Amino acid sequence: MSCTLTNEELPENLLDVGIIYGVAVPFTSLDSSAPCGCTCKLSTIVQQLVEHGKGVMKCPVCSKDSVISVCDAATKSSILSGNQEVPIVAVRYGPQNFWLYVGVETNDGDVLMAQNRIAHVLGIEGLKILHRGKVVFPDDTKAPNDISKHLQTITREDLAHHKKPSL
Repeated sequence: MSCTLTNEELPENLLDVGIIYGVAVPFTSLDSSAPCGCTCKLSTIVQQLVEHGKGVMKCPVCSKDSVISVCDAATKSSILSGNQEVPIVAVRYGPQNFWLYVGVETNDGDVLMAQNRIAHVLGIEGLKILHRGKVVFPDDTKAPNDISKHLQTITREDLAHHKKPSL
């Protein structure tokens, strides 16, 4: 399968495949009736959104629906499996919501931290994550793993209430 935007084959790693949705919480309707659902390389989607700047843009693949949420294919696959403890983190960045899988090991055997996944996907150095007006990352008083688990808990609560990301 290839991305119609770039004509490149989609990556085999599901973490690198982005899926665009025209709704804030795409996991309430992951069937064929969900707006958009176009796929492309995740980094290409993020690049298109960053280049567009502020405001909501139309899907760069089909130009039909607005880009409200972007998730990686690993997140979609995990949600569809019915796993209630899905290791994902959701964050708002500009007008878009990003739903990202974090439950994998890195090359050095560590578990991918939520804050590192967000920074990597969005290409942000010096990342600050806010929740209800308070900085939850960086926090020198907590271990990175504890921060990652806290971010995932906030995301699970948002999903349970069908809310857009509160981070």
